[in-house]
Amino acid sequence: MGKNNALRDKIESKLLSDECPLDARKQFWALSDGTAESEVLSRDCSAEGMADETLLGKILATNVHTCQIVDTYSTPVKVSTDLERSGVWLHSAFINHGCLPTVHRVVGDQFIIIRAARDLESGDELLDSYCELLRTRSERNAGIVHIFYIE
Repeated sequence: MGKNNALRDKIESKLLSDECPLDARKQFWALSDGTAESEVLSRDCSAEGMADETLLGKILATNVHTCQIVDTYSTPVKVSTDLERSGVWLHSAFINHGCLPTVHRVVGDQFIIIRAARDLESGDELLDSYCELLRTRSERNAGIVHIFYIE
Protein backbone atom coordinates (compact mmCIF):
# COMPACT_ATOMS: atom_id res chain seq x y z
CA MET A 1 0.00 0.00 0.00
CA GLY A 2 2.94 2.30 0.47
CA LYS A 3 2.13 5.85 1.57
CA ASN A 4 -1.53 5.81 0.57
CA ASN A 5 -3.03 6.97 3.88
CA ALA A 6 -6.05 8.40 2.04
CA LEU A 7 -7.05 4.89 0.97
CA ARG A 8 -6.64 3.61 4.53
CA ASP A 9 -8.79 6.45 5.91
CA LYS A 10 -11.45 5.87 3.23
CA ILE A 11 -11.68 2.13 3.94
CA GLU A 12 -11.73 2.68 7.70
CA SER A 13 -14.57 5.24 7.46
CA LYS A 14 -16.55 2.92 5.15
CA LEU A 15 -16.16 -0.02 7.54
CA LEU A 16 -17.33 2.13 10.47
CA SER A 17 -20.32 3.62 8.65
CA ASP A 18 -23.86 2.32 9.10
CA GLU A 19 -24.00 1.91 5.31
CA CYS A 20 -21.48 -0.95 5.44
CA PRO A 21 -23.38 -4.22 5.78
CA LEU A 22 -22.28 -6.51 8.62
CA ASP A 23 -21.55 -9.26 6.07
CA ALA A 24 -19.07 -6.99 4.24
CA ARG A 25 -17.37 -6.16 7.55
CA LYS A 26 -17.06 -9.85 8.36
CA GLN A 27 -15.56 -10.55 4.93
CA PHE A 28 -13.04 -7.74 5.35
CA TRP A 29 -11.88 -8.89 8.79
CA ALA A 30 -11.64 -12.46 7.47
CA LEU A 31 -8.91 -11.37 5.05
CA SER A 32 -5.35 -12.43 5.78
CA ASP A 33 -2.96 -10.06 7.52
CA GLY A 34 0.04 -11.96 6.16
CA THR A 35 0.37 -14.38 9.07
CA ALA A 36 -0.51 -18.08 9.17
CA GLU A 37 -2.67 -17.47 12.25
CA SER A 38 -4.86 -15.00 10.37
CA GLU A 39 -5.97 -17.78 8.04
CA VAL A 40 -7.94 -19.41 10.89
CA LEU A 41 -8.79 -16.51 13.21
CA SER A 42 -12.29 -15.23 13.74
CA ARG A 43 -12.11 -11.49 14.33
CA ASP A 44 -14.47 -9.01 15.96
CA CYS A 45 -16.17 -7.00 13.21
CA SER A 46 -17.82 -4.46 15.50
CA ALA A 47 -16.68 -0.84 15.71
CA GLU A 48 -14.80 -1.70 18.91
CA GLY A 49 -13.00 -4.52 17.15
CA MET A 50 -11.71 -2.11 14.52
CA ALA A 51 -9.66 -0.03 16.93
CA ASP A 52 -6.46 -1.94 16.10
CA GLU A 53 -4.84 0.26 13.46
CA THR A 54 -1.86 -2.10 13.17
CA LEU A 55 -4.14 -4.97 12.17
CA LEU A 56 -6.00 -2.76 9.69
CA GLY A 57 -2.67 -1.73 8.15
CA LYS A 58 -1.52 -5.35 7.84
CA ILE A 59 -4.78 -6.44 6.21
CA LEU A 60 -4.55 -3.58 3.73
CA ALA A 61 -0.85 -4.21 2.99
CA THR A 62 -1.65 -7.85 2.24
CA ASN A 63 -4.88 -7.38 0.24
CA VAL A 64 -4.81 -4.07 -1.62
CA HIS A 65 -4.93 -4.32 -5.40
CA THR A 66 -3.12 -1.60 -7.28
CA CYS A 67 -2.91 -0.40 -10.83
CA GLN A 68 0.60 -0.63 -12.25
CA ILE A 69 2.09 2.11 -14.41
CA VAL A 70 4.46 0.80 -17.08
CA ASP A 71 6.85 3.29 -18.66
CA THR A 72 7.97 1.57 -21.86
CA TYR A 73 10.03 4.60 -22.88
CA SER A 74 12.59 4.13 -20.11
CA THR A 75 15.45 1.66 -20.32
CA PRO A 76 15.03 -0.73 -18.61
CA VAL A 77 11.24 -0.63 -18.55
CA LYS A 78 10.09 1.13 -15.37
CA VAL A 79 7.16 -0.33 -13.43
CA SER A 80 5.56 1.60 -10.59
CA THR A 81 2.29 1.65 -8.67
CA ASP A 82 -0.53 4.17 -9.06
CA LEU A 83 -1.50 4.73 -5.42
CA GLU A 84 -4.53 6.81 -6.39
CA ARG A 85 -6.10 3.79 -8.08
CA SER A 86 -5.75 1.25 -5.29
CA GLY A 87 -8.44 -0.58 -3.38
CA VAL A 88 -9.63 -3.72 -1.65
CA TRP A 89 -12.14 -5.84 -3.54
CA LEU A 90 -13.31 -8.49 -1.10
CA HIS A 91 -13.89 -11.45 -3.42
CA SER A 92 -10.72 -11.00 -5.46
CA ALA A 93 -8.67 -10.63 -2.24
CA PHE A 94 -9.22 -14.36 -1.63
CA ILE A 95 -7.35 -15.31 -4.84
CA ASN A 96 -3.99 -16.84 -3.92
CA HIS A 97 -0.57 -16.04 -5.39
CA GLY A 98 0.93 -18.20 -8.09
CA CYS A 99 4.18 -17.83 -10.01
CA LEU A 100 2.26 -19.20 -12.99
CA PRO A 101 -1.02 -17.29 -12.64
CA THR A 102 -4.27 -18.68 -14.01
CA VAL A 103 -6.00 -15.28 -13.87
CA HIS A 104 -5.06 -11.66 -14.41
CA ARG A 105 -6.56 -8.65 -12.67
CA VAL A 106 -7.37 -5.36 -14.35
CA VAL A 107 -7.92 -2.47 -11.93
CA GLY A 108 -10.14 0.40 -13.05
CA ASP A 109 -11.15 3.53 -11.22
CA GLN A 110 -13.99 1.95 -9.20
CA PHE A 111 -13.84 -1.70 -10.27
CA ILE A 112 -11.67 -4.76 -10.75
CA ILE A 113 -11.97 -7.35 -13.50
CA ILE A 114 -10.57 -10.85 -13.06
CA ARG A 115 -9.84 -12.51 -16.41
CA ALA A 116 -8.70 -16.04 -17.10
CA ALA A 117 -5.11 -16.13 -18.34
CA ARG A 118 -5.73 -19.52 -19.96
CA ASP A 119 -8.57 -21.99 -20.42
CA LEU A 120 -9.66 -23.18 -16.98
CA GLU A 121 -11.17 -26.51 -16.05
CA SER A 122 -13.75 -27.00 -13.32
CA GLY A 123 -11.87 -27.18 -10.00
CA ASP A 124 -8.78 -25.25 -11.18
CA GLU A 125 -7.53 -22.89 -8.48
CA LEU A 126 -7.60 -19.20 -9.33
CA LEU A 127 -4.04 -17.92 -8.93
CA ASP A 128 -2.85 -14.37 -9.51
CA SER A 129 0.66 -12.99 -9.44
CA TYR A 130 0.95 -10.60 -6.50
CA CYS A 131 3.83 -8.76 -8.15
CA GLU A 132 4.58 -7.21 -11.52
CA LEU A 133 5.49 -9.94 -13.97
CA LEU A 134 7.79 -7.57 -15.89
CA ARG A 135 10.31 -7.61 -13.02
CA THR A 136 13.15 -10.14 -12.88
CA ARG A 137 12.52 -13.39 -11.02
CA SER A 138 14.85 -12.40 -8.16
CA GLU A 139 13.07 -9.02 -7.77
CA ARG A 140 9.68 -10.75 -7.74
CA ASN A 141 10.85 -13.31 -5.14
CA ALA A 142 12.29 -10.59 -2.91
CA GLY A 143 9.08 -8.55 -3.14
CA ILE A 144 6.83 -11.51 -2.36
CA VAL A 145 8.85 -12.43 0.74
CA HIS A 146 9.12 -8.83 1.98
CA ILE A 147 5.54 -7.70 1.39
CA PHE A 148 3.44 -10.84 1.63
CA TYR A 149 5.63 -13.14 3.79
CA ILE A 150 5.39 -15.88 1.15
CA GLU A 151 8.43 -18.09 0.63
